[in-house]
Amino acid sequence: MTSAPERDVHQCLYSEIDEVGHFVMGAKHHLMRVYASEGLPKIDGTDYRHTLVRVKLKNGESYAVDMAGAQYGWHEPVTPWQLYENSRVREINQVVSFGGTRVFCKKRVNDMGGQHKWAHAIKENFGEEVDEALAWWQRANILLSDLLRLPEHAFPKRKASLLACIDEVLQRYKAFQESRGMFDVGGGFKHGALDREFTSSALGSVSPEGLAFLRDRMTADSKITPRG
Repeated sequence: MTSAPERDVHQCLYSEIDEVGHFVMGAKHHLMRVYASEGLPKIDGTDYRHTLVRVKLKNGESYAVDMAGAQYGWHEPVTPWQLYENSRVREINQVVSFGGTRVFCKKRVNDMGGQHKWAHAIKENFGEEVDEALAWWQRANILLSDLLRLPEHAFPKRKASLLACIDEVLQRYKAFQESRGMFDVGGGFKHGALDREFTSSALGSVSPEGLAFLRDRMTADSKITPRG
């Protein structure tokens, strides 16, 4: 739960916050998903929807908070909304209240069951570890609400301490779960998102012509003239 001081900080900063689902344009990287199957692995170059958080401050300014933008080659997690929309949004197809995407995804994987539910559980477990790391760090240091109020010269050191704590916890958790076979599906195959060696070998099993076709098609699909 969010503490009272943290809620006070949040409420004084923004007037509205939601989640925006959109199809991207101007991506520097074109994504391909690799799935295990009988015979050659399946490669999926579908243009899936991307979701980010849009925050409107009480002073009227709006920002895109895109923590997963690096997969497309966008390494600025916070961007003025109008700039983001004009240069990276091809089409908005969904706007939900903050937290709505998580609720939808959890319900969907529970309905689907099987490997989808298993893979989602892995992500949920990592998320719980992050929450535990945040709680422990705040008990040993300062509340996140107080962290935001620190003077500029003191903030970087505390921020580095917080990130180092989360990184260490996640690395330890990943190593522990790997030792227990958490990511093993069976037959020596690991969850693709956690196994770069599998992804690389799968892509290597496709002919150069096939990869060129996929890249050309994805590049052509992404060449949309920015608005404005």
